[in-house]
Amino acid sequence: VVGPSEYVRIQFPNGGYTWFLTPGPKLQWAGDVVRYNQRGTIFFKAGDDVTTDSRLKIQFNEGGTAVITGSINYELPADESALTEIHKKYPSQDALETSLIKPALNKSVFLTGTLMTSYESYKERRSQLVQYVDDTVQNGVYQTDSKEVEVTDDVDPTKKKRATVVEILRDNSGNFLRADTGQLNRFGVRTFNFAI
Repeated sequence: VVGPSEYVRIQFPNGGYTWFLTPGPKLQWAGDVVRYNQRGTIFFKAGDDVTTDSRLKIQFNEGGTAVITGSINYELPADESALTEIHKKYPSQDALETSLIKPALNKSVFLTGTLMTSYESYKERRSQLVQYVDDTVQNGVYQTDSKEVEVTDDVDPTKKKRATVVEILRDNSGNFLRADTGQLNRFGVRTFNFAI
C-alpha cells in the first residue's frame, strides 16, 4: 500500500522496476519495495556528545566562527525519471539526506559565512545570511571576489579599520555567477524553509 505522502519503487525479480506515485494498494509481484517520503526535514542541532552534534559550522570573513542550529525542508520530484536517477545514486531516503542534501547544506552555510563579518551576520545582514544559504544550497555556491578596504569600526564608530570585503560576482544581466551548478537541481530535489 502506497501512502499519501510517499513514492514507492518496486524492483521485480526479473530486473525490471516500476514507480508508484499515487496512493493506494498496488500489486507487488514478489518485488522488493523501496519507499521515499515526498517531503522531509533535516534538523541540525546540538547533541549530547560529538557524535550526535549536527550543528553546522560557519566561518566569517574576519575569521570569526560559529555553529548554527535549525532546520531545512526538502521535496522530491514527482517524476519517475528523476526518481530513478536519485535511486541509482542514493538508494534510500537516509542515503539521499546524508550524501546529497546535508553536504550541499554544509558547503552553502560554510561558504556563505565568507560574505560577511560575524557582527553583520547577527545584526543587519541576518536575513541575507538565510537568503544566501537558501539560494546556494539549491542552485550552487557563488563566485566571489575579495578586497581590502577601510571601513568604520562596528564597536567604535569614531575609528577606521582595514577589513576584507567579499562581493558576489554577477554577469552582464545582473544574475549571480556560480562556482558550481547545484547538485539538488540536477536531481530535481527542491529545498525550502531554511531556518536558523
